[in-house]
Amino acid sequence: METDLRLDHPIDSPLVSRPNVLLAMNEPSLRKFLSAVEDGGLVLYNGSELPPDCVRRDLRMVALPFTELADNIGATKVANIVMLGALLEATGMLPQNRVEGALRRLVAPRFLQLDFDALTRGREEFEARAADEYLWGV
Repeated sequence: METDLRLDHPIDSPLVSRPNVLLAMNEPSLRKFLSAVEDGGLVLYNGSELPPDCVRRDLRMVALPFTELADNIGATKVANIVMLGALLEATGMLPQNRVEGALRRLVAPRFLQLDFDALTRGREEFEARAADEYLWGV
């Protein structure tokens, strides 16, 4: 059975009203979407610490400076990949080889090593810094 891969029609996307994961790259996004995250969910926030009035004790919340970490490895633009590495470390949702395979298919060869480095940095930073002082709730 062939899948229709035409790009001349809208792509359906499910509306998620109660996500169990929030990846907030900035404080306005954290504030806007935090209340929607279901109890027991995970929040990764791009910052050195969570704003005190944004802490929810029913969530696992981790603040890491993803943009700064990306800048330190050579390109601020891979902050999203650093965050992806942290998400993968936090959840174990995909095996490393599957993620690397997807990157190999989607990323230009000249940027591939940078993305691999960013992914690794996110995993390492989550593991190293996600101690009790960075986690609240469950």
